[in-house]
Amino acid sequence: MKMRSGSVRNMAVLTGLIASAVAYAQVSDGNPFAISYAQMHKVSVREATVRLEQMEEAGLLGHKLEIEQPETFAGLYIEHEPKFRVVVQFTKDPKQTLARYTRDPLYVAQVAPRSLELLESTQDELGEQLMKSGADFTTDIDIKKSEINVHVANPLAVSAKVSSLSTAAGFIKFRGSTAQITPTAGISGGTKLEGTTQNCTAGFNVVNTGLLLGVVTAGHCDNTALTHVNPSATLSFEA
Repeated sequence: MKMRSGSVRNMAVLTGLIASAVAYAQVSDGNPFAISYAQMHKVSVREATVRLEQMEEAGLLGHKLEIEQPETFAGLYIEHEPKFRVVVQFTKDPKQTLARYTRDPLYVAQVAPRSLELLESTQDELGEQLMKSGADFTTDIDIKKSEINVHVANPLAVSAKVSSLSTAAGFIKFRGSTAQITPTAGISGGTKLEGTTQNCTAGFNVVNTGLLLGVVTAGHCDNTALTHVNPSATLSFEA
């Protein structure tokens, strides 16, 4: 998934890499990331460990499909409940195409109207036009719906500025937001975070669909409050 945020002066690209985050954490029954996942989804720690390994494999498969099937691959996403599975989407022949890469029943093939490549290229063009218009915005791709969401304070006014693109595409959705839209959080990646039991490091800046700013942290970081020293800030855990 790609996220975009922008203002008149700059534009930040935020890419969430689930597979990399999973690979970072040592996979074992004592892995804090597995323990946290087990508590969150009410499964055993061993089952959580297996799922983390499967998530890493799914990320690698998604990367491979982006390279080898750019015209038809429409993205993949992971469902944790009610049943853990990986949904892989293609614009045509989903079952046949997926079978060329895996026959693992964990993976489910579905058809989608647009390729991931088309969504990303449209998102890039949209971002450029919004930057030129001077609008403050964030965008994200909804893989499940095969749509691009644009979060702005005034959807009608902003959509009018890029009406030719949004009308032609037909899958750009403008969403109103009262949150302040800024490109990044105020905490840089790689800075020290102090926890109640151990210290760790801040990772990438991220923003969710509700425009809540945050940072990714390693799996061994405390799930209780973390403190960033300079500037002083208390970080609360978000699953």
